[in-house]
Amino acid sequence: LAPMVATLLASVSFQQRYVAPLCGAASFAMNGHEAAGPASISIYLTASAAAFVAAWWGYNRADANGELLFGEYHEDAFQAALSVCGAFLGLAFGLPWSMLPVPILLLLSVAIYLSTFLFRYFLIVLFVLFSGASFIVQYRFLYFPKNVGLIPGYEITLAKFAMILSGVGLLVLAVAGLALRASDGWAAERLKRTD
Repeated sequence: LAPMVATLLASVSFQQRYVAPLCGAASFAMNGHEAAGPASISIYLTASAAAFVAAWWGYNRADANGELLFGEYHEDAFQAALSVCGAFLGLAFGLPWSMLPVPILLLLSVAIYLSTFLFRYFLIVLFVLFSGASFIVQYRFLYFPKNVGLIPGYEITLAKFAMILSGVGLLVLAVAGLALRASDGWAAERLKRTD
């Protein structure tokens, strides 16, 4: 019991010294002065780490008979632990409740990619990363009253510019996905060797 308590105290002190200021800065950027306090950030980070350790410990763990711990629900328990980890990590960094699915989807897509190493799942990871970044950029740019000149004589707001960039990024991802995954795509032969 003493090593566990010492490890927990060391983890909380590390969080308070190095990670909590980073989380607080991210939370302040997202929420302004309604950012979570250092104690709340430590609780969220500790819960996230505990859920991640539980998922790591339970991954493919079997009993003495060779059966997975949770039987046919083993994969569901693993994904639930990863989802809890992502939710608490998002709360630690000050994400609003409406954006909590982004870190959850990111962790689940990374887990699927790492368990299969198929390129199509790596594209899902990239898509989730891009979606999360575009949400954050659009969320922050809505409050900047600045105009951007696209062509001489035509200006748009920074929020519309961010929406255009997000749309172009999604179009590039869609075209890349179609080019890579189509049976006659330019990278189809290479992907047959990769997948």
